[in-house]
Amino acid sequence: MHDQSSKYTLRQLQPGEEALWKEFIEENNLPLFFGLKWARIIQTLTGRPYKILLIEKNEVVQGGLLYWPHKRFGLHALTPVPFTPYTGPVLKQESAEKNSTRIAFNLQCHELLARHLLQRFDFIRITTHPQLSDIRPYLWSGFEAFPFYTYRLPLDGNAETRYNNTLKRQIRTAEKEGLSVETSGECEPIADFVEQSYRAHGFNPPLPKKDVLRLTEAVLREETGRLFYVRTAGGERIGGVLLTEDRNTVYYTLSGIKRAYKHVQPMAFLLHSVFGDERLRHKEFDFIGANTPALEQFKRGFGGSLIPYYGLSRYRSGFVRKIVQINEALRHNRKKQV
Repeated sequence: MHDQSSKYTLRQLQPGEEALWKEFIEENNLPLFFGLKWARIIQTLTGRPYKILLIEKNEVVQGGLLYWPHKRFGLHALTPVPFTPYTGPVLKQESAEKNSTRIAFNLQCHELLARHLLQRFDFIRITTHPQLSDIRPYLWSGFEAFPFYTYRLPLDGNAETRYNNTLKRQIRTAEKEGLSVETSGECEPIADFVEQSYRAHGFNPPLPKKDVLRLTEAVLREETGRLFYVRTAGGERIGGVLLTEDRNTVYYTLSGIKRAYKHVQPMAFLLHSVFGDERLRHKEFDFIGANTPALEQFKRGFGGSLIPYYGLSRYRSGFVRKIVQINEALRHNRKKQV
């Protein structure tokens, strides 16, 4: 499979060529969720093999797309995978180019990719990384766009100066209770805490508890994250957080607490303690979403910057859209009955 514009060629990465993608991701210092380690983690977790599209110029990689295609409701689909906040295309990072040159590069590459995706899939849903600010090629190709937001906080040793007064009081409460934080490799408790927290907020967990456990084990095995727990003064674990990370960013991937201990503010204390971890110094903390009012308020208290990103969707036809909507409604109702 080859597609091309006047300057750029689009093709599928072939077996034995994964070093091309690995080198591209490392040279451009791109986020964890576009790399091969994460691709393998999600493939193992979901059973969906990953694919990579390469955008090349003169046989040099300029960008591409890591994705997990599958059949959904009998349709060829490109949709998000669990616990992967950002997907979509990534391009070579060039800071020395003129603005006009950089914009032209972005437009041509994304137009090429959008054209291919429309030919290949019946319906598409992508949640882009904040680095992708110019989504015009997708809008021009008929994609719908939805704004999302996240908070990002620099871990520069001064995080506490950004906290609001409510958060500071919560941390003082936890300190008076004698809470403490530990790093751990024991994965079972975080799976329990995550399930409890999702249900307490009225949501179904995105994965069964056994799969949350498998994800945590895989992240630690691939050395792409760290696991922290918070304990009471008596030594009982009452909350935990799994953070994934790359060279620039730490991601708030999984978290949860025992609801009976909510009043002692374990998550506020846990994150505050983690922000002082020297191993994470000089990175940026991504809260991975600020789109649910009840959760946004807690995240906002840490004083991070509000950063936009986009969801993109496209259906081959109105008939396909209706098929997807009906089936998703039926699936949602079955889950509620369970």
